Amino acid sequence: MTDFQFITMVVYLGLVGGAWYHGWHLGIKAGAGNMYDYLYDRGTKRGKYVHVRLESEPKEGGLIDKSNQDK
Repeated sequence: MTDFQFITMVVYLGLVGGAWYHGWHLGIKAGAGNMYDYLYDRGTKRGKYVHVRLESEPKEGGLIDKSNQDK
């Protein structure tokens, strides 16, 4: 391996590592944290729990009877 190939490999590894860290930070750390804060602020606080109603959730609650669905 020549010096040029080694330097090129180190630069590529640095770019890939930086892109991975940037994606992880924005996608997982910041994105999930913002989503959690948003849901926590909009939820109804009941004791030590926060209840959040999702748009696709049925009005009678999140429990669905699956006894007749799989037949």
